[in-house]
Amino acid sequence: MRILWAAAFGLAAIGAAQFATPAAASTLQLETFSGDSTFTSRCGGTDTFGCEFAVSEGRVGDGTGRGTWEAGVWDRVSNPNTLDNANAAEAITAGVPYEFSLSYVATGAVTTFEFLGTTTTGNVDFSAGAGPDNPSGPAQTLYIRTRFAGLTGLTINGHLIGDGTLSNPSDPDPQYIAIGGVDLTADWTLEGFAFLDPARNGSGSAFQVKVTDLAPIPVPPGIALLAGGLGLFGLLRRRQRVRA
Repeated sequence: MRILWAAAFGLAAIGAAQFATPAAASTLQLETFSGDSTFTSRCGGTDTFGCEFAVSEGRVGDGTGRGTWEAGVWDRVSNPNTLDNANAAEAITAGVPYEFSLSYVATGAVTTFEFLGTTTTGNVDFSAGAGPDNPSGPAQTLYIRTRFAGLTGLTINGHLIGDGTLSNPSDPDPQYIAIGGVDLTADWTLEGFAFLDPARNGSGSAFQVKVTDLAPIPVPPGIALLAGGLGLFGLLRRRQRVRA
């Protein structure tokens, strides 16, 4: 255990030093908070249309009506149109991590969300604003929202970004993590694993990735370093279990 902790924080320090150099492509900025009201107020105070380009969601469906799908990509610029959604190819089991990925290709402005054996796509340009009641500038920050869902092993463009930060699938309050410092107008990929509660269907257990034009909120370096160290610790623990 002591070796794992030492390795985790040692690697976190190396990662922080790399991000601090001028040659680094970006400095990942992390922020966490609870509740929808904080996020809504940042978007304008009444709704979230004004800051969101698109929302990708993985959830537990209920097999009826709009609840039949488990993976979707929503166009928030021309809301309420759904760009794409799909039924899961496998049943959800409590306590099992399910891999997901969300990628954006700037050429053609294609968003692809893969979850539970399904692939859903969208087409929203993240490089510019889209109107008075829509984002007014380019995409800058991802906001990941969970409710009765846990996320682990989060990476963006291959960089670990706070593994275990949203790891409590029994939490009834919506939890947010903001990820800034990445060029969201260029090609990027977010990956991770989700834990969902199959007893809470129809979005009762779900996670969302919101692409917004909100400016990143700086986080003190010590907090970012701690998040990175905990992330690496979780990764090392998982590898240790696999080897065992």
